[in-house]
Amino acid sequence: RYMQQYAEMLANYISNVERGDIVNIGNEVWLITRSGKLVGALPIDYLAWTAEVDGAEREASEGAIKHSVKSKELLIEGQVGPVAAKALKARGWKVSEKVELAAQKSAGSAGKSGVTPAGVGSKIVR
Repeated sequence: RYMQQYAEMLANYISNVERGDIVNIGNEVWLITRSGKLVGALPIDYLAWTAEVDGAEREASEGAIKHSVKSKELLIEGQVGPVAAKALKARGWKVSEKVELAAQKSAGSAGKSGVTPAGVGSKIVR
């Protein structure tokens, strides 16, 4: 179920924001957009800053360097804890919270937007 929701979040981004190429970084699926942004999705309720998250972020950032990306964005279905938000911001990530899955969007959320440019319809942690 996690991978299905992950795929739905990226599909929503590709359909509504920007297309790109799917790449493997650290055995995880990421999107690199045509404009050079690394995009990852986390279909989770809450992201806390842990040693595991720290390691995954470092691996993703190393992959971003290898792929010469210009920026990094993380899509979260739920919310990001304050320590995680601060750490991700310090490491150059734009974080969008409360991002809808493609299935949620098509299941009758008329008038609501999921992922759109500049995070319309989602909260951006700055």
